[in-house]
Amino acid sequence: MKRCFCLLLVLGVVTKASALDPTEDYPNYKALAANGRVDLYWKLNTAKTIITFEIIAKTNGWVGFGISPNGVMPGSDIMTAWVANGNAFLQDRFATANSKPAVDQSQDWHLINTFESGLYTVVIVKRAVVTCDANSDDVPIEDGTTTVIWALGTAGDPANADDLYYHQSANRGIQSVYLLSEYTPVTLPGDAFVRSFQMDNVVATTSTTDTVYRCMYVKLPSFSTKHHVVRVSPLITAGNVDLVHHMLLYECPSFTAAEASGLDGYVFDCGYTSTEQMPCISIIAGLELNGRSYDFPASAGYPLASNSDSYAVLELHYNNPDNAIAAGRRDSSGLRLHITPTLRTYDAAQLEIGAEVSPLMMIPPYFDRLTVPGYCSPACTTDAFPSGGIHVYAAYLHAHLLATAIRVYIKRESGNIELLAADNHYNYDYQYMKSLATPINIKPGDGIMVECDYNSASKTHYTFGGIATTDEMCLVELSYYPRIPELAMCQSTGVWEDYLWRVGATAAGYEPFLDPLITKPASLEGQPVKGTLDQPAVTSAFTSVQERNTFQNLLLRSATMLNICFKTNYGEYPNTFQEMATPTFIRPSQTAQCTAL
Repeated sequence: MKRCFCLLLVLGVVTKASALDPTEDYPNYKALAANGRVDLYWKLNTAKTIITFEIIAKTNGWVGFGISPNGVMPGSDIMTAWVANGNAFLQDRFATANSKPAVDQSQDWHLINTFESGLYTVVIVKRAVVTCDANSDDVPIEDGTTTVIWALGTAGDPANADDLYYHQSANRGIQSVYLLSEYTPVTLPGDAFVRSFQMDNVVATTSTTDTVYRCMYVKLPSFSTKHHVVRVSPLITAGNVDLVHHMLLYECPSFTAAEASGLDGYVFDCGYTSTEQMPCISIIAGLELNGRSYDFPASAGYPLASNSDSYAVLELHYNNPDNAIAAGRRDSSGLRLHITPTLRTYDAAQLEIGAEVSPLMMIPPYFDRLTVPGYCSPACTTDAFPSGGIHVYAAYLHAHLLATAIRVYIKRESGNIELLAADNHYNYDYQYMKSLATPINIKPGDGIMVECDYNSASKTHYTFGGIATTDEMCLVELSYYPRIPELAMCQSTGVWEDYLWRVGATAAGYEPFLDPLITKPASLEGQPVKGTLDQPAVTSAFTSVQERNTFQNLLLRSATMLNICFKTNYGEYPNTFQEMATPTFIRPSQTAQCTAL
């Protein structure tokens, strides 16, 4: 039996943590530090070429805020600001090391306002999304995950413009955020009502880890007639806005009465080390974590079937960097479903594309960058899509801890290549739904390529495809309409012959699905594929640059792919398991033009 590894809703936090309100009603918000020390608000112009930030920081000294290309200070584009004797100071700086950043020759952060209010300093600045710095000392803001860094000077104002004193290690931080997100609120119908699900006073912080996951089974509402969910909004426990990182709602398969007994309200640990087996893995939708509700498109809604007996799992991720919040804090956050009996034109649905989750998706050690492809083939879209195709309005990009980037391309039947979505700085701990400005029509005969980049340089063993966080995935969930009731996934997998020659084997089975056994030759029959491949005599070969290049060329140019086109009942479309060559194509440029201010 094949399984769909999916997820439903990722929700942002909407309540501010600091004691001050922003100077205007911004569409986006992120708590950068615990206990209201640093709050970030921002907005974009209509063309998405200029971004305005408002930073509210608990200090009467200097405030530093920057864009990092790699999660560390060296290479970061930083602005510093403070107020002294009623005068405002702003400097554009560029860091080359973990030391005081140099003042940039091109000043591309522009001051709108800076003032102090009690214990807080408020800094309002703007910059181009892509600046025209001729020295390339600025970091462009890309349409994906952006890593922002912050620091506070807490020993008063600098003595002069050149005297930026050290902030001390306790007064700095780092966060991932999606700065270029799309959001257009949809007016709710007058007959919309709310059903809420909340955690029950769970322990959200511990002394041993800065990341805690808690999950809870919930029974979905059921009505005498079909309804649509048209909005999902967060419920955050007062005082925990700086702790709740994101929340998810997983759709569960049908349970028997015996299986469902006692499930509603059952809470369990679902973090990296959890041993809980959770069967609820189907995706419905997702949302970036930047302080707002999720609205379905005006023409579509998530269907709640009539007289159903369905369950879901609510997952909350609590993030406590450096254990800044003491162990033992409790939380009862959750979410609201906004439901209407007034049905929209279309049922919304999700299509899972990418590489099938199996050991045939494998990442050897020692790679600084390995690109793994997954392909939704034209054969599948021809078999499954309606004549008018589907309209994709959002994409959720998903991989695990080794992933560094994910890209999605449409290969049109005409041969043209289009970029659908990309995140060149993927972070497992910051997952979000990329809403598209305009729905994209994908037609029968089009193909959809997913590419995931991984860094396994610190590993000495293979990492295989699987469901554990320490395994890997390369998946994308496309949110689309109109719903194709029977279509579940459009993916690809490989063939064992491309990989088993390294251990002298020629064939393997597909069961057990996540731990298959070698079938040929007889001398190796019954041996586990993963254990046999993951031997020092095999893995040590990848210390060679030539061997790594050979493996990468195999994946992108010569490996055999099998078409995976499954129905929701695990049935197969006609061309499922059809062999196909890995498609090659010229990738369109992602470089954006600069904007002068």
